[in-house]
Amino acid sequence: MVFNSLKTSRTDLEEHELDMNICAHPKHSASWIMRLKYLISLLVIGTIASSSAVSNAFCDTLSLDLRQATQMALKNNHELAAASHKVDEAISGVKIARTNFLPKVSAQARYTRLDEEPYMDASGFGRLFEPLMAPFDDLVANGYLDPSTLSGLSGAGGPGRIIVGDDDNYTINLSFEQPLFAGFALVNNLKIANYQKTNSDLSLQRLKENIWLRATLAYWELLRAIEFVNVTEESITQLESHVEDLKNLLQAGIIIENDLLRAELALSNAKLQNVKATNGVHLANTALCNVLAIDQSTIIRPTETITIDDYPLLPLDDLSRQAIGSRPDYMAVGYNIQILDKLKAIKKADYLPKLALVGNYDWKRPNREYEPEFYGSWNINLVATLSIFNWGQRHYEIQRVKAQKRQLAELHEQLADYVRFEVRQAYQLVEESQQEVEIAEQAVNQAEENFRVTSTNYEAGALTNSDLLDAQAGLTQAKIALIQVKTKYKGAIASLQTATSDIEE
Repeated sequence: MVFNSLKTSRTDLEEHELDMNICAHPKHSASWIMRLKYLISLLVIGTIASSSAVSNAFCDTLSLDLRQATQMALKNNHELAAASHKVDEAISGVKIARTNFLPKVSAQARYTRLDEEPYMDASGFGRLFEPLMAPFDDLVANGYLDPSTLSGLSGAGGPGRIIVGDDDNYTINLSFEQPLFAGFALVNNLKIANYQKTNSDLSLQRLKENIWLRATLAYWELLRAIEFVNVTEESITQLESHVEDLKNLLQAGIIIENDLLRAELALSNAKLQNVKATNGVHLANTALCNVLAIDQSTIIRPTETITIDDYPLLPLDDLSRQAIGSRPDYMAVGYNIQILDKLKAIKKADYLPKLALVGNYDWKRPNREYEPEFYGSWNINLVATLSIFNWGQRHYEIQRVKAQKRQLAELHEQLADYVRFEVRQAYQLVEESQQEVEIAEQAVNQAEENFRVTSTNYEAGALTNSDLLDAQAGLTQAKIALIQVKTKYKGAIASLQTATSDIEE
């Protein structure tokens, strides 16, 4: 692209050879050296162009219009993908909040090993019969009763303990709990989850708008850089032709060498400007690849042109109201205020009792008779809980939420002011750019006419070489200025559309 105007045909080289032979006379030695330097510069530039073409041959080339570029940016952007996962997270939060209305069922199994079996101390049972033993003792003393008959009733007789359990204990529990009343906390939690989901959607939408703007600006910036290169190449072509004419005139003795040197200096400056413009294309191409999230070595060929279409501007007040009513970031702060309202209601719910229905089914071993068998039992409970005193914690928590809401309300108003400022700034930039485009277009027409008239007068000998070079430089600068204001105008429109959330996806 950069070196299209620097192609040299075989005929041109033969003409240069002939000129070198003619200029071999000592009288023309200085001119011969200049021509040799010029040929060397052509060879160097051609070599660079060839190596650049070879390296570019290994790069992917992608032709895109503006809509395709913005869609690719929205599709490939990693930040946008993360935000979409944030929406999925919020959707799961809504589902979690809904499950709090449903009964919860849980199971628990427990094994307990005791250091010894449970027992009752039975060593004192025999003393219960001591008051009744006197008559029986007389019978034993008189030989009417065998002493061993009373051994089970004496204090010394009988077992020392009675086993009433097992050292291995098993419990399996199945329970359910159904909340009946929670002070409307469950309802408010569900509303908060829905607000958070809406906020995630709004954040995603605003991020899309910002990415769309970045891709649009990067696309027009690449087109601006390419147009710069085209203008500098056109300037180089004109100057090269003029330099050749001056060389012929110098050989004929019609002009002085200073005229040729001034033209060659202008040509060198044009080439330097072309190198900078070409580097600008590379940088703009890389920036657009970065926004599109593609390989930065990809060469993008924009299929659009920087045309100026009529863009009807609505009144500024209407655009400001549109922005306030549709900006996702402004709406998201409003939903955050509503979240704090619901959070305050949840804190107030702590002053109310909580009511729940709880049921249990147990399967235990040993059983009720302390036998090593499993048995089942169930119970149903209506449980009411109420926090009576907690040192003012609930009151302070409510006050904290109120303070947070007041902070957010102030930020909401501040954001509204910023949205209006952003719309006004973009609006004024569009108006300014429209005027600049009209002036720049007139300047290009004037510069073209000036260059045409100057060229005619120069050929007629009425104007000097300096006048022609100045006219050519003025035309180049006018074209560059027009490209700049056109790009600024396109960017201003995109910024206004983003400020009012009126993007074209």
